[in-house]
Amino acid sequence: ATDKALVTGIRGAFVEGCSYGVASGLIYLAEALLFYVSAVLIVKGRYTYLQAVEVLNLVVFTVTIGSQLMAFSASFFNFTQCYRS
Repeated sequence: ATDKALVTGIRGAFVEGCSYGVASGLIYLAEALLFYVSAVLIVKGRYTYLQAVEVLNLVVFTVTIGSQLMAFSASFFNFTQCYRS
């Protein structure tokens, strides 16, 4: 019984760690891409600084909420698996 609990815990930790890593990576990737695109558009005169900041805030907020939901979903799935067994 303890061996099964250990294996389940290790699998759960791996899934949780991967979820957290992907979630953090998505946030930083979105921010980096937006900073780059915003800088290019500001230099070309197509966007103002205020417009770039508005877009940055909206997209980063959306990606952050999405990644947190993804991490929560993995935790919830693990909880339901443990509850069923």
